[in-house]
Order: sequence, then C-alpha cells, then structure tokens
Amino acid sequence: MKDRLLKSLARLSSERYQDAFIVHGTKSEYVLPEDLVEDVASLCTLAQREDHRTEFVSDELVALGQMLSEIRSRGRRIFAAAAPTTAAALVHESQEWLALRAEARRCLATFCVDADDFVKEEINQKEAPTSR
Repeated sequence: MKDRLLKSLARLSSERYQDAFIVHGTKSEYVLPEDLVEDVASLCTLAQREDHRTEFVSDELVALGQMLSEIRSRGRRIFAAAAPTTAAALVHESQEWLALRAEARRCLATFCVDADDFVKEEINQKEAPTSR
C-alpha cells in the first residue's frame, strides 16, 4: 500500500508527469486531473485507518493528514470553478493546482522520496518512439 501511495503522490507532485499525461495525454495514455487527486485522497484516507497506520511513522501520518486537508480544501475550488480552463492552464498556471502540487512534494519529502524516482520511467515509456 505504501508504494502505491508514494507513486500516487509522486504523480501529483510532478509537473513533468502532468504535462505528459494530462496536458499532452493521448487517447490511449492520459490521466484526468480529478482521478489523480481522488487517488491520492483515497490512499491518504486509507493510510489513516487503524489497520494501515502501523505502516507509517508519526511524521508520515501527519504529512498525509495535511495532504488530505489540502485536497479537501483546494480540490473543491479547483474542480468547482465556474470558468472552464484548459489542461495546460490547470497544470501550469492554476495557483490552487500549483499549491496542491507543492503540498504533494512536501508530503513526499517526509518519506525522503523524490517524485522522479517513481514517474521517470512512466514518462520515458510514453515519450519513447514507437516503431511501425
């Protein structure tokens, strides 16, 4: 569970990943911003449950709680915005999204993890030329 949580946080904290799969996603390889946020929220909630708490140290649980709080606060503002936005504007310009991504980076830092440790391979696979 911890590996899946860290991978999900890495995706939310990586602008490169979001640019590849949200902004420049293809019909067969794309990520919806809502799904990215929901995955992190679900895993943070699951980590807080009694049967999973033992997998984490105290600082990690605090960081996961803060991440969940940020998602609850900012997620509503991001996805309930009246004005439609493009994927590029969301990923690269939205102050709410940038703050959410920064919180994901802070959360990952608590685990002494770099987002690139998890997402680099996924991005490289997407960008690799395909032979015809």
